[in-house]
Amino acid sequence: MLTKNIAVEYAGEGIRANAICPGQIMTQLAKKRFERESAAGGTTPEAWLAAVVAGIPAGRMGTPDDIGRLTAFLASGASDYITGQAINICGGQLTEL
Repeated sequence: MLTKNIAVEYAGEGIRANAICPGQIMTQLAKKRFERESAAGGTTPEAWLAAVVAGIPAGRMGTPDDIGRLTAFLASGASDYITGQAINICGGQLTEL
């Protein structure tokens, strides 16, 4: 709601507000989490990662570059008419059918 309120409040001044909502992103922190969770679950990090990826329709985890490209788009003039949006970048994992 904060994003939507800021978007409505400042749209007339040319200020846009959007939220980036990342899903599973492969970072060093995520790798450590998989190591910890797989050890607790009695499996390997690779098997744990495969189970996570199985729930992502795109068939892979996101990368920091995926987030960066969306950020660059939202900061560019190509998105001048986009404001007040919460954009899921999750490989389809949060898609509602």
